[in-house]
Amino acid sequence: MSVMIEPAERARPETTVDFESPPALYVYGDVLDEIRFNGGWRSEGLAGGLLVGRHYRDADGVHYAIAEGFVGGMHSEDLTRFTRALRGNWKTAVAERSAHMPEAEIVGWYVAPADAETAPDRGAVLLHNTFFNHPWQVGLWVKPDARPITVRPAGDTVEEGVVAVVDRLGARPAPSR
Repeated sequence: MSVMIEPAERARPETTVDFESPPALYVYGDVLDEIRFNGGWRSEGLAGGLLVGRHYRDADGVHYAIAEGFVGGMHSEDLTRFTRALRGNWKTAVAERSAHMPEAEIVGWYVAPADAETAPDRGAVLLHNTFFNHPWQVGLWVKPDARPITVRPAGDTVEEGVVAVVDRLGARPAPSR
């Protein structure tokens, strides 16, 4: 059974970038730095885990999430093996979230491939549809030396979106990544 937590209404964090449509995900700059570092730790494969934070509803009623950290981080050869490993480590990752960030909720997942050519594919759709059933949950795809993107299923394909990087105060934008 899945429990839906009603989001608090909150204005979106300020950014220096004007987006065509509001981002589904805001991520703290230090969190993005750690994810990028983990992705580059090995010369092949990828790093992945769960994004934790809070989800909100803006004044227009549109849901968005703020990633405040991550748990359950692991390295894997590819997305299929990561998804399989996450199945076995889900309870441990959730317990880790409860211990370190008890007020946070799982807002999505992240993958940071070591190879800049690795792109989200149907494996990302399977990962998302297996573990993340709330409409505000989102994937974060972090390639080396590229702007991160959000990943959501659109049928059998992947819909990519923008990510807003913010500082811990949420009022000032983090340096451009």
